[in-house]
Amino acid sequence: VASAGSWVSSSTPVATLSGTASHGLGEGLGLSVALSVDGTTAFVGAPFRFGDTSTGAVLVFHVSDESAWASTSTPTAALTVPNGYFFGDSELAVSSDGTTLVAGDWNYNSFAGGAYIFHVASENAWTSTATPTAILNNAAQPNSDSSAGFKVAISGDGTTVLVSNRWQSKSTGSAYLFHVASEVAWATSSTPTAILSNATGVAHDSLGAALALSGDGTTAFLGAPGVNGWKGAVDIFHAADASSWATSSTPTAIVTNGAGLANDFLGDALAVSADGTTAVVGALGAHKNTGATDVFHASAESAWTSTATPTAVLTNSAGVRGDFRGFALASSADGATVLAGAPLVNWSTGTADVFRVADAGSWLTSSTPTATLTNSALPKPLCVVPDVTEYHVHFATELLNEANCRLGKVKLVHSTKKQRKLIVSQSPAHRRRLPPGSRVNVKVGK
Repeated sequence: VASAGSWVSSSTPVATLSGTASHGLGEGLGLSVALSVDGTTAFVGAPFRFGDTSTGAVLVFHVSDESAWASTSTPTAALTVPNGYFFGDSELAVSSDGTTLVAGDWNYNSFAGGAYIFHVASENAWTSTATPTAILNNAAQPNSDSSAGFKVAISGDGTTVLVSNRWQSKSTGSAYLFHVASEVAWATSSTPTAILSNATGVAHDSLGAALALSGDGTTAFLGAPGVNGWKGAVDIFHAADASSWATSSTPTAIVTNGAGLANDFLGDALAVSADGTTAVVGALGAHKNTGATDVFHASAESAWTSTATPTAVLTNSAGVRGDFRGFALASSADGATVLAGAPLVNWSTGTADVFRVADAGSWLTSSTPTATLTNSALPKPLCVVPDVTEYHVHFATELLNEANCRLGKVKLVHSTKKQRKLIVSQSPAHRRRLPPGSRVNVKVGK
């Protein structure tokens, strides 16, 4: 749009970025994305490739001006790594100027995990390469207890990077922080500058499930959706300057929602303003998986204190159970515009809500997005009836939901001993193509 204040609902994207078979690119394009602050360089993960299942890629698309985007299937560059199984599946983050990319890779070094740094001299200098500038990991972390790098974050100046380590089986989780003096100084390292954790946490807190860094790299935000029965929280760490980070297990502040419930998953998605004073936190499980976005605001980057009261809660009055709003988030640099993804709306066609306020200090609870973005060109969803015979009703329900169908009437019928409690017949039959939400009636043996 022409300005941040001019968003209106639309089902027609300005451009669609895609890959083609000629580039060796297959399914999964868009599982991870990142955008430079000036909006001219887009990075898109493409973890699965035709003819070469061992190597994914990150595609780079660049235009001369933010208003020059047009649909294309010809990337400016393709970034790959040796033996990059599913590379492009994990999160991407880019410096403000679009010259330094950090790409997580949970598969690196036999699932120990890590991240790759790619750097170029200027935003228009991206070219295809299979040689990253640097590899970041923690040599002290056992391979069997890590898969670090599923989430990553980078400071605006490109000198500070966070790499998640949420999958520790016997720990609350943590994040590895790496810092260099300048963007051009990145070099491979297996020794983090600092490790951020929470000494009061417990196993399965999933600290690091989402990450964010302020623009100057002095404030780190770590989502912990597993806290308190998956009610969720965000741990905030602050350093006086980016060069003074040190290992810590004591967060500066912890923010949560006291009105939240178990299985809200607050902290599974995160975004922050450039000045580090506004944090946007997804709670995709809230309201029976309808989802919500909690906004927390501090007067200054150094003023964060623990709270259980969000500044605002953003929802959509048109939402329904299972939308998972807040599954993915983005914030403008000034913290006054928020984009909240809802991937399961309309039978997984998906949508994104835009919320906008005059300034980051004026957020109020709202159930009315400024705009809702969809894509009318996406294929219309169908209920393609799966074969649920010989399954228990509970498992059949999951299969039907995944196929955009619903369980209909359940009738008990006499059956053989072998068929008891299993579905013996269904109507409509397997492979029928019906409108989404169509109900499938079943007969269960008794």
